[in-house]
Amino acid sequence: MKGQKVGSATNTGTVFVDAAGKLSFQSGYRQTAGSTRIDGNVTIERNGNNTNGIFAGGKLSGSGKVNGNVVSRGFTTIKPGDSPGILSIDGNFRQRQGLLDIEIGGTILGSEYSQLQISDLSRLINGDLEADLINGFVPSFGDAFVILTASNVQGIFVNAPDTLAVNGGVFDVIYTPTSVILTNFTTAAPVPEPSTWLLLGSGLIGLVMWRRYAHA
Repeated sequence: MKGQKVGSATNTGTVFVDAAGKLSFQSGYRQTAGSTRIDGNVTIERNGNNTNGIFAGGKLSGSGKVNGNVVSRGFTTIKPGDSPGILSIDGNFRQRQGLLDIEIGGTILGSEYSQLQISDLSRLINGDLEADLINGFVPSFGDAFVILTASNVQGIFVNAPDTLAVNGGVFDVIYTPTSVILTNFTTAAPVPEPSTWLLLGSGLIGLVMWRRYAHA
């Protein structure tokens, strides 16, 4: 889509705006299912002023820019980038429900890990956070990933008040007045296989029997 202007729209299918594309919704935008991928520039307005884009289901992704406010509700997934990348919102972001899904495959912002950039207020009211380690990457303890920025961050992710479990380990979650940061990654302790427990138990039994025999 390039330079198109439409009235209000409700999406239940697929909307894709490529890197060179511009799309303007002049009477608001709502998604209840499906997906919206923005690699270009999308404006959501009403009467010439930025208004809310309501995402009540499906997925919002891409490495472009939304001019307007974004509200996440229901079972919506916000996934910045194109595996990975940066999604920008020139306005407010309110996560009333839903999931912010971040990919981490290295320490370089944009090309190796994702970020949601918000120019104004970010209110984390009742949503969750997910982080996926990709491309075999295992963070070091001192690595820090700024996964969300805003002029004012309010609230926390419900499932990540101070830590976040991911595939292979756990991050500390740090909330600052203008960002959310994942850092201090520690790997998860391996769970012994059932056969390991069996061998350990057999060894303990043998040790007890030997001690009894030795003291008989």
